[in-house]
Amino acid sequence: MWLLTPSEALMLARRIQIATMLLDEKGYDEIQKKLKVGVSTIITASRWLYGDNKQFQKQIQNHKKRKEKRMEKSKRNNYRYYDSVLDRYPGHRLLKDILGL
Repeated sequence: MWLLTPSEALMLARRIQIATMLLDEKGYDEIQKKLKVGVSTIITASRWLYGDNKQFQKQIQNHKKRKEKRMEKSKRNNYRYYDSVLDRYPGHRLLKDILGL
């Protein structure tokens, strides 16, 4: 049994990408063009990120730190780091290309 449907998982991943880009001080226009999302989705992620409950912001920052550590480790050990699960397997890359991610 799955906790999230595939579309819910994709939207959650998209919101995490939006939050990460907001923390990197990217503008709404840049986020819209890169991720192909609407302004309302960006605003929702921004409210989660910068709202009263700072737990979401802490989780995103921890996610970024873990990602940076994995990238550094992959460079030290000379193996390929995949930025996204969608890059890892040919079928997933096709999905990524179709969705324009």
